[in-house]
Amino acid sequence: MRAQTGVCERILQEINARLCSGAKQVQEDHWRTLVRSLRVGGREPESVADALAEFLSMTGGAVGRGSTTPLLHQGYHKLTPAEMNKVEQRYRECLAAAKVEFPHVFYVQVINAPTAPADVWLAERTPGGDLPRLNSEQRSTARARGVPEREYARSVVAKGFSEERYRFHAERCWDFVKEAARAHSVDVVEVIYDVFSGKFYCDLRQNGRARRFFLDARIVSEPLELGDRVGLEKARDSIRFAVEQALASDPG
Repeated sequence: MRAQTGVCERILQEINARLCSGAKQVQEDHWRTLVRSLRVGGREPESVADALAEFLSMTGGAVGRGSTTPLLHQGYHKLTPAEMNKVEQRYRECLAAAKVEFPHVFYVQVINAPTAPADVWLAERTPGGDLPRLNSEQRSTARARGVPEREYARSVVAKGFSEERYRFHAERCWDFVKEAARAHSVDVVEVIYDVFSGKFYCDLRQNGRARRFFLDARIVSEPLELGDRVGLEKARDSIRFAVEQALASDPG
């Protein structure tokens, strides 16, 4: 039992150090990496067991010293019920705080983003020590495709560079939707930018009811790229009107 309690304390240390304390940018980066990795596998950060297993797999921390010691994500599944509750409660507390501190991480998604040659070029020049640690699903995919894990990690980095270019546009759209929805007591605002279709899909949840509408991404992306403040004001007005129309419509 003492050894297992040690695992519990190490897991809590990892959660506190990476997800709940320290520099805000470091926290945001860890949450962004975790959320992206979960969603690639069709999971969400609210699924506590999945999220913790993924997080601990990514950190790769060992229980004790030496290369033969078990990894934390393996020890997590062997915790006692009391220890499991303690760890999961701490994760939920950190998640709730992070959703307030870093809403873009949780409520903005970019999908179907093409990888440009520049993204590949940047990924190829990423130092090996800065490459992401692959989760078990990614390692299995790399093996199935016969791709060395290091090269697969570079493809993950390239995809991340691609998504970040479009994410800037999606986050500005979310800001406008959130601003417009604030006057209507909307509980949750989510934006998904489908780059292939060129649309922002916006979800609003108000008093348990869900509303969805979509916008042509160009109304935000073009003035952003051009630095057109007048165009951005027009986008803000268009989005405000779209939000009001969506909330006034019959949810069916």
